[in-house]
Amino acid sequence: MKKKILLSILLILLNCKEKKNNDLINQSLEKFYRTEDLNSLIETYNQLFNDVNKKEVLKRYNKKQVIPFFIALNKKKELKEILEYQEKIDYHDKLLINLLAYNIEKENGNINKQPIYNNIKIIQKELSKSPKDSILYIDYFSMRSMLVDETELKTEIDSMRYTNFYFSNNFYEFIIEDAINELKNNEVTKNIFKR
Repeated sequence: MKKKILLSILLILLNCKEKKNNDLINQSLEKFYRTEDLNSLIETYNQLFNDVNKKEVLKRYNKKQVIPFFIALNKKKELKEILEYQEKIDYHDKLLINLLAYNIEKENGNINKQPIYNNIKIIQKELSKSPKDSILYIDYFSMRSMLVDETELKTEIDSMRYTNFYFSNNFYEFIIEDAINELKNNEVTKNIFKR
């Protein structure tokens, strides 16, 4: 009985510490979004992640906070490793891992677009299961925007408009374009979402 009480207290303390650390990540991200000053992110990184095994990061911290945190710090290689260590890699993680691989290679002077083509295959596989999922089409055209120029992309979107009647004209004219622009101009995603 005494062991169970001690174990319960230990779990509560660990959860409090985990919440405090996730709050610290969140606060430093909020400060970065307001000021674009990397110092708070760097301090938080040094405090929380310097000595942490990459396999343990997502066990300790909230993935939804870790991803923008590492992207804002331009620690793409570390983030890719962290995501690859997960037991279960979901659809979004696969896309992000490939985007990170593309960017890491590009920064090293290698233009290898295979990771983008891999993402397109992943998206097409999901589309075959859910052909009416508009978010999948946004993902698809976002990836295509990294491979073709704006004119060719617009032609592809227009072509889909005339063959796929699931979506409104507003979806084709505004929503896809706005989503792609948001990805390319967003403070976090612009670091990885570039041609």
